[in-house]
Amino acid sequence: MAGDTPATNPAEREGTPESGRTFSQDELERVVGERLARARSRYDRELAELKERLAGFDPEESARLKREAENLARDTAAARDEAARLKAEMEAERAAAAERLTAEKSALKTRLRRYELDDRVRQAALAAGVLPGDLEDVVVLTARHFRLEDDGELSVLDEAGQPTGASVAEFFARTYRERRPKFYGASLPGGSGALPATGTRPDPLGERYAGALKSGDVAAAIALKNRMFRNP
Repeated sequence: MAGDTPATNPAEREGTPESGRTFSQDELERVVGERLARARSRYDRELAELKERLAGFDPEESARLKREAENLARDTAAARDEAARLKAEMEAERAAAAERLTAEKSALKTRLRRYELDDRVRQAALAAGVLPGDLEDVVVLTARHFRLEDDGELSVLDEAGQPTGASVAEFFARTYRERRPKFYGASLPGGSGALPATGTRPDPLGERYAGALKSGDVAAAIALKNRMFRNP
């Protein structure tokens, strides 16, 4: 058709936009070949590098390392749990030890207060004329009549447990002496309350108790002791 451009091979119309140049079929094949060669070279190089890195790869060794990693993770978790358990046990033991120590201190303080109270009662009882042989019995029998206050004072209590206002010396010199004269030595002239030279006991029940102890008659001694406790 008049005016139409003659048909040409598409390869001959190839060119670069910059130059507007067209390439022949041979030139096009050469350009493509060079590009393919460069791509293949890069591929071959990367493949070689990958093969080099994988040259020492052992699937069994990899599996073993994976198992070891899993075992290590499991052991680490177990160790963490064990540490937490031990910590809890130590804290519980520490708390229990502190509680025991507090209880022991309290018990020791109570014992010391009891010892101080009993010692002061002994001294007052002896000073009032209580027979030394009966002293420990008297301390036990009269224990409910005394209380050591927080300020260190020793209060004398009545049967209801209320302070009487009397001193310990007055209690033993008058109240208890009138109630249980058998625990006291015979008074010397002048009412000193000291033991007579012979040191005899005027109380038959006390002598029977001492005789039972001396003879080894335990049953009789217990019975006599109970009678003495019922009448403090």
